[in-house]
Amino acid sequence: MSTRLNNITREKDYFVSVCYSDLPDNVLTMIETSMRLCESILRYTETLYPFAAVDLDGDLQPVFTHDAAKLNQGEDGSSRMIECLEQVIFNHTVHASNANSILIFAAVIETKNNQFTDVIVADVSLCEGATQQFYFPVMYQAGNVSIGAPLTNLLS
Repeated sequence: MSTRLNNITREKDYFVSVCYSDLPDNVLTMIETSMRLCESILRYTETLYPFAAVDLDGDLQPVFTHDAAKLNQGEDGSSRMIECLEQVIFNHTVHASNANSILIFAAVIETKNNQFTDVIVADVSLCEGATQQFYFPVMYQAGNVSIGAPLTNLLS
């Protein structure tokens, strides 16, 4: 039995998917601001460290890890940083009645055409319980970086 809850498709007790256009305005604002920040960072460096933000009842807050220097050592530093950010997001949102969050990180994906492309991943968690990842392609052109609209139906 399928129902609609705040524009989110729901099957029984499991959320199936969230369309980008159906995201709440505050989440779209967090994502758009994050993509602009990523463009700015990538113009000056090839490294994009994971970062996050939460919206707690309308109060937008950045999320940081406490021991970033330790987390950043070794090959799996980014994955450890993502895990740490996930825990900090959980700690910030677990008792909030209306909390949305985003976790932003860089990745490489393979499309259906067997092409590898750099993307920025926006891992979105909504207060209704839905989670969804959106993949934004990164394009490098002669000293400029731009981030495109989220990919749809291109992943293998």
